[in-house]
Amino acid sequence: MPNRPATRKPAAASAAGTSAGLDSRCAGERSRARSACSCSPANAVDSEAAEPQPRFAWSCFFIRRTFAAVHVVGSNNSLVPWYTDSGGTKVDDPARRLAEEQARDAANLSWLDRTFALATKQGSKGVVLFLQADMWDPAIFAANQYDGFTNTVRRIADLTRAFGRPVLLINGDSHVFAADNPLAAGDARYGVATAVPNLSRITVQGSTTAPLTEWLRLKVDASSASVFSWGRNPR
Repeated sequence: MPNRPATRKPAAASAAGTSAGLDSRCAGERSRARSACSCSPANAVDSEAAEPQPRFAWSCFFIRRTFAAVHVVGSNNSLVPWYTDSGGTKVDDPARRLAEEQARDAANLSWLDRTFALATKQGSKGVVLFLQADMWDPAIFAANQYDGFTNTVRRIADLTRAFGRPVLLINGDSHVFAADNPLAAGDARYGVATAVPNLSRITVQGSTTAPLTEWLRLKVDASSASVFSWGRNPR
């Protein structure tokens, strides 16, 4: 959401440690599904040691889908000043903020390319993308705080259109449930002139708006033309 102070520090993650963790998780998944569902750490973890933010992708052969988590965050992809307190106890660092966003943005675009390449190689029937930012929250357009998402939206549009199969984008951030097709007619705000009819999106309900608690059931059906379906479930 716009104008939300960001107090996080750049993550410091070990690619080797993350890969080892995924090794264990993949082994468990293969065991439970009798090797029908598996993922490859070589394809699942970004191994660039100089890039600290972790991103994950995995394919499940049992349901023939590719899933990926991409590090795109709210507050205009963290271009909004990190601190806005008036007391001066915390100050923004514009140069560091911009450098962080640019490096992360470049890595995310590369990760999206690799995700769709993996999906194509594995013959996936669909792709699911997870990210934090709501890139179509009406509030960000009202505040003119959305240009930090332009590269991401354009790349998702191009890759989804070329993939030609259902792609589901799941995000949080704005905390109000929504399900739509954000690029069904393109989007001039992001410079997307050609429609992307095979992109669907869900904004999951957050804990700050009523109903305060609910969960989302996602169903993946290879025999269905739409592949993905979902239902909201109160708690």
